[in-house]
Amino acid sequence: MNQLHGVKIQKGFTLIELMIASVLGIVITMGMFQLLLASKRTFQFHEQMSIIQENARFILKEFATPIRNASGSFANCTSASKTSNATWDTGANAPNSAGVSLGLRGYIVSANDANNESFLVNAHPGTDSLSVSTINIDNSLTVTAHDAQNGIFTVSAPHSIPEETVMAAISPSCDQISIFNVTGPLTIFNAGDGGTASNIHNRNNTYNFGDPATLTNCSNYLHGNFTCSGPKEANIVGVVEAKSFAPGTKLMTMSSDYYYIADSAINDIYGDPYPALFLNGDELTQGVEDINLLFGVDSDSDKVANQYLSPDNVNDADWEKVVTVRVELILRSLEKTLDTGDRFVRKTISKTYQIRNRGI
Repeated sequence: MNQLHGVKIQKGFTLIELMIASVLGIVITMGMFQLLLASKRTFQFHEQMSIIQENARFILKEFATPIRNASGSFANCTSASKTSNATWDTGANAPNSAGVSLGLRGYIVSANDANNESFLVNAHPGTDSLSVSTINIDNSLTVTAHDAQNGIFTVSAPHSIPEETVMAAISPSCDQISIFNVTGPLTIFNAGDGGTASNIHNRNNTYNFGDPATLTNCSNYLHGNFTCSGPKEANIVGVVEAKSFAPGTKLMTMSSDYYYIADSAINDIYGDPYPALFLNGDELTQGVEDINLLFGVDSDSDKVANQYLSPDNVNDADWEKVVTVRVELILRSLEKTLDTGDRFVRKTISKTYQIRNRGI
């Protein structure tokens, strides 16, 4: 029998060794997969948090100017001894005049509460809504004469301010500020009439929005401290003075903006609409799930808030005493990145704003 000398006989892996190697390979692969998955989730989490932070900065900046410049500051008048609101709006589809002289006001949205604005019916029930009224100081009319009995301002130049516009009349000394609706016919505003034009606020004139909304004033006289609770003098709350505004009075347009939470028109990747912050029916940003408002009321006239109240706890007479507004927002990620609950990331942010000329 011949034997081979000097030749090594090679052996293969045993079945047990192959099984051990396979298991180790699987474990290492799974570990790498878990590491990659964790890295991906960490990246998604930080990406969503970055979006939340960016949305938060945008929203806080968005709220800053209208709240600080709310018309309660009366267009740079530090104070007014008398204020009146002659506006009266009986229709759900008409521009809201209620509370316009208060500068700002909060609401808790209910399923049946539209606050005289049709787009608010889409707001999420139970969330807060903020109304901010501002005086537009950039474009003003100068009064040369005022016939209060007949409800007619004469101004120094022709203008094209239409009917239904809410305006503020501010006396030269800032001692009287009055809110009224323009009710005159549109043609009167385009008539030069020797370099002058009229601006009518007669309560007997109405602007009909239809179905059957009607915007008017409850009094021709605008001087005094009063508000309307109906379309006639008999419904006025407060004291009306039969006085006219002096020459040099400024007439400025006013506007009211509404911030609220509603469903976006765009669905997320899961088929559900994003929660979003809206302004007057226009979507501002997605991922805003809730808004909570607290109003700092100065009850002792020292220009410092004595207590913070939710919208439903602020009395009607105390809205003009609000000196600060605390806005709390709950923001939600646009995608699911967590392993618990509904998997959305949420962050609560808050900021307190000082209303100019009301507080310290």
